[in-house]
Amino acid sequence: MTVPTSNLERAQAQQAELERQLLGHSMTFLSEGLSQLATVAASALAILVTFRESLVGTDPQLVWLVKGSWVSLGLAVVGAIASKLNVAALLGVVPEDLQGLRKLVGRLQRGFLLRRLSLVAFVVGIACLIAFGIANL
Repeated sequence: MTVPTSNLERAQAQQAELERQLLGHSMTFLSEGLSQLATVAASALAILVTFRESLVGTDPQLVWLVKGSWVSLGLAVVGAIASKLNVAALLGVVPEDLQGLRKLVGRLQRGFLLRRLSLVAFVVGIACLIAFGIANL
């Protein structure tokens, strides 16, 4: 890394450092959120599987809600873990300049679809559970 000589170079170096710090904090926050989503989805899935006998025996016409929640929560767990691995792989990358930092942000944004899929699957799984619970009150 070269020492900046002009005010413009110093300002660009400061901007790159601030963006690098912001990206680091954002990636840490994203990683923690994905961990929480995977934990809650896996826990709900484990509880559902544990009590499947009593759930399925309630109303056979609504079993598709339980199965839908199993599939959705399973997808949420897999998507969250895959996204977390993607973020973890990018955490080790330390760009040297502003252009490298922007490339790193681009790589992180490409994983957006997987993270969104995981979140939507989680919401659908929980919604199926709520609908099943309300229908069987």
